[in-house]
Amino acid sequence: MAEENLHVVQAAMTRAGDVPALARFRELGDRSLAEACTAVNALAGRGR
Repeated sequence: MAEENLHVVQAAMTRAGDVPALARFRELGDRSLAEACTAVNALAGRGR
């Protein structure tokens, strides 16, 4: 795979809603996951 076709999308703290000890990071996890989904959808649209 050519390096220009390689993309990394990261989502952090996505388990914060499931793990009580991480509950204070839930907003961060929700925001991070939403941003990752947006990035993946944008990348998916590039191939068209």
